[in-house]
Amino acid sequence: MIEQTKNLWKYREMIWNLVVRDLKVKYKGSALGFLWSFLNPLILMTLYWIIFTKLAPDMRENMPRVADNRDMSYALFLIASMWPWMAFQGAVAKSAPTFILNDSLIKKVYFPRE
Repeated sequence: MIEQTKNLWKYREMIWNLVVRDLKVKYKGSALGFLWSFLNPLILMTLYWIIFTKLAPDMRENMPRVADNRDMSYALFLIASMWPWMAFQGAVAKSAPTFILNDSLIKKVYFPRE
């Protein structure tokens, strides 16, 4: 396992180039560009905050309080829980197609198969 990780680290430049290329292609025609990557989760968290603080406040009554304001505690809870999950989910969901669609590039140079 350690050898495989070292091998991937050695060829990290190709992974970096594929990621940068995909980001440039993805946001090329977008008006907001890379900023949309941060706005999308923020809009989703705002929607959850509105639903669970204004429309269904009793669903979060057992949540621990961080601040004196219960609504602010829930907003902090959403940020701390959803951003890491959304980053992990997005990375996993978008990584496989990157390698599959760029298989011709990967076959031209040596790249670890792990």
